[in-house]
Parts: sequence; structure tokens; C-alpha cells
Amino acid sequence: MIQAAAAAVWATIADFAAVEQYSPMVSRCDLEGPDGPGQLRHLTLSDGTVTTSRLVEIQHEARVLAYEIVVTQLPLTDYASTMRVEPVSSGRCRVTWSSRFAPRGASLEEASAFLVQNLDAGLEALANLHEVRSAAPR
Repeated sequence: MIQAAAAAVWATIADFAAVEQYSPMVSRCDLEGPDGPGQLRHLTLSDGTVTTSRLVEIQHEARVLAYEIVVTQLPLTDYASTMRVEPVSSGRCRVTWSSRFAPRGASLEEASAFLVQNLDAGLEALANLHEVRSAAPR
């Protein structure tokens, strides 16, 4: 649960380049192509490797964004993910970040643990980003 309005959290997630604001493993994000499905996002990770993902779907009214990883050195292959923002009340929302993948160069348990750790860290950073913003004096 994030103590911030769904619209504010969605605005961050819907900005395909904003992942560097809330994913601790991302140090830089460069976009390629026009906004919308098909746009590529080149992420430079904290270890210097680059992962490229493609925006598959974005539904502003439903607050849903889906992407797939097309190039990576991470222990994952056939990776697809969906982020969804649902309002709970006027000042609270729930973000669901679901993924499917196959492990590569690691066991399913190792790849799953890696993914859970990184998605949880991203959700925590997203919550911190918005809870600090909503608590700031106006």
C-alpha cells in the first residue's frame, strides 16, 4: 500500500523513463522511439550492464503498463511484466507488479529470489518517493 493518490503514482509509472527514480538497480534510462507501445527503454544497471525493455501496453484509464525485456544479462529470459495502480482511498493506492519469466543460467529458485528482491526494492522506493512528496509542505 502506498500512502499517495493513485493518479500521482500512476503518473510516475506511466513515464516509461521514470524507472530510474524508483528502481535501485537502475542508474540511467535512455528511451528510443516514439511514446507508446513499441518504445524501447535502455537501462544501465548499477553493475554497468545494459538491459533493454519494450513497452507492450499502456492503458491510462485502467492505470496498467506492460513491458517485456528484449536484451539482458540478468538471470531471466522470456520476461514480461505488468504494473497496475489501483486506488484504495483518496490518499492511498495499491501497486501490483507481476512478472513471468524463465530462468537463465540460474535455478528457478535463484532467479525468482533475484526478481522478488528487485521488484520489492522497486515498490519500496516507489512508495518512499511518493510518500515523501505527499508529506512535503505546500
